[in-house]
Amino acid sequence: MAGALAVGLALPRPARADAGAPLWKLAADKGLAFGTAVSGKALRDPNYTALLQSECRVIVAENAFKWRFMEPEQNGRVRAFVGKKIAKFAAENDMALRGHTVYFHQATPDWADKAAQSGDRDALIEARINSLMDSFGDQVISWDVANEILRPEDGQPLGLRKDPFLGDDPLDVVVEMFKMTRDRAPHAELVYNEWCLPHDDWYFNARRDAILKLCETLLKRGAPMQAIGIQSHLNERKGPWDSHLWTKFLDDLAGMGLAIHLTELDISDVGREPTEERDRELADEVRKYLDVTLGNTAVKSVLTWGLSDRFGATRLMHPRKDKTLPRSLPYDVNYRVKPMRDAIAQALVHAPGR
Repeated sequence: MAGALAVGLALPRPARADAGAPLWKLAADKGLAFGTAVSGKALRDPNYTALLQSECRVIVAENAFKWRFMEPEQNGRVRAFVGKKIAKFAAENDMALRGHTVYFHQATPDWADKAAQSGDRDALIEARINSLMDSFGDQVISWDVANEILRPEDGQPLGLRKDPFLGDDPLDVVVEMFKMTRDRAPHAELVYNEWCLPHDDWYFNARRDAILKLCETLLKRGAPMQAIGIQSHLNERKGPWDSHLWTKFLDDLAGMGLAIHLTELDISDVGREPTEERDRELADEVRKYLDVTLGNTAVKSVLTWGLSDRFGATRLMHPRKDKTLPRSLPYDVNYRVKPMRDAIAQALVHAPGR
């Protein structure tokens, strides 16, 4: 099915699916969920919250659930105020809530890294999980337990990242994270979230192979992992990609019994001239990616990493040399619809049901 979609990309299609249909509804019609990441700052903007209410039925906190933000100091105090604000917004608007993330190397407090090297990692992990579950309880339906734990170029077994917190036996630590999270959240889906793209070169080919081997090993070792999150930070400057290789990668993940979530969709516009054509070209890339990826019915959700360029993360991750704000999301800084929104809508309309 995915191959057929890829072949059909050149066919003319209407400019928009249904101007009155929210993205969450277009997704739900195909058995998918649609949502986005939010920050506490974004929730203070009534125009943005109105957009969230219109387009989304699932949200995830960008940073508020991360360890460094919740426990910046080793004093036993948990700062969950912003996370609880996001959780409250989800509950009041009948939105599902994802949890991001139990563990992420870039969000580990310095004190936790030091303590892990001289103390009991299991106790640190247990305390971290308890602080999350005590703060957000049963509301979170899906947890990113481990985020970006892979880095094949580090030369570690299974391509795992060399990380002071994970130590010399990172696989054992990750398996234990999943098991401990399952103990405290028996109701929730447990997810391994990773950065990966469909480009056809030695780096991404090796990365996809490493992801497959790691998932297979985690499952064999008894990690109660039910899904994989594919971040989907698109960047055409990474080079050409092969839809057949990507389709096989998705098929292999689904063949392990894993659900697939697109968890952080956006697109870099670095290197593109600030013209009207830029938005159309970026939208075409998003449409191409989603047409192929949604062809696999193991894909269950699409979440963008923000809805409006006003709050997009690419301004920090991929800043433009001309200092203008990136145009990486479905709506611009003034909440006007962009071609990317239409591309997502069309991809949802043409996706097979599941």
